[in-house]
Amino acid sequence: MQEPPHKPSQSLLSPQKEALLRLGPDFDPSPNPQLQVFDRDWDAFLVNCHRAYNRAVKGSHRTFPIQGRKLLSSAQDLTPPPLLPPTPVQRDLERAKVNLTRLRSCRPPNLMPALRTALRDLKDDSSIRICKADKGSSVTILDSADYVRRVDHLSDANTYTRLDSDPSLRIQAKLNYILLTAVRRGWIAEDIARACRRNPDKVKTQYIYFLLKVHKIPHQVRPIVSGRGGPTEFASALVDRLLQPYVSTCPQILVNNIQLINSLSDTSFTPNAILFTADIKSLYTNIPQMEGVHLVLRRIYASPSPPPTPKHLLRSLLLIILQDNVFIAQETRYYGNHT
Repeated sequence: MQEPPHKPSQSLLSPQKEALLRLGPDFDPSPNPQLQVFDRDWDAFLVNCHRAYNRAVKGSHRTFPIQGRKLLSSAQDLTPPPLLPPTPVQRDLERAKVNLTRLRSCRPPNLMPALRTALRDLKDDSSIRICKADKGSSVTILDSADYVRRVDHLSDANTYTRLDSDPSLRIQAKLNYILLTAVRRGWIAEDIARACRRNPDKVKTQYIYFLLKVHKIPHQVRPIVSGRGGPTEFASALVDRLLQPYVSTCPQILVNNIQLINSLSDTSFTPNAILFTADIKSLYTNIPQMEGVHLVLRRIYASPSPPPTPKHLLRSLLLIILQDNVFIAQETRYYGNHT
């Protein structure tokens, strides 16, 4: 069973909205049942079109019946065209039938009408923000003004710089130059470089969103920059694939809680030993990135099986991914200041 929604917001929710949010952030609502009704109406319309066509073949000049008047309300009676199969009308109908077959594969409805109405109302309610919790499988509801107040750390001029224009296309051009140079010098294959590039008309500005840390009092937020659609999305996937084999060889990496428990079980402690944990505030923005990139390259290229990618190419990709980090928040673009 999903956890109940956390509500730092003062807004009152109806029982239907409460029930909907209890389904959790990973709930996938089925398509609107009206699409299936549309499918049935259109299918009946196609059947009548074929019947009318068959009557025309037999020489009948009866009027063209239309049962799908809800779909084509302006058409009342149509006389079938001269017998010139296949007619453009018939080709268009066949094409429409092929497209509408996708609707037949819709999942059965998994929301009652009242919950679907609640979903639409929550989506249109601009006074609240619905976020996924940082821990667990619950959702959180915040007043929009409270949400904006909690993300005021973006005003820190030492960490973020406000931008007047969007440099995403410039970053994409810079990445394209790096990839083109690598192809010309034979460092990577053309198909890999092509997979890392994004068409300029499809480049989007990265955006930032926040997860609420409901396990901390007072509640804090964890910022997440989504690179989906951004200029370095595919290059990031390539670099991640190159580095993953070396991550598992680091003894300092903690995979999950089970590994921690097993490690503690195999460790001997003195009777007076004191265990403690530490947390670093704003860890990511305080990492010296140039030093971090240097340490990563030194480790993986000193390993028994270094990657086939030249060190200076991997270094250029790491720097453009980490440092050319532009995102949008509250209709304002920001650039992360890095060292």
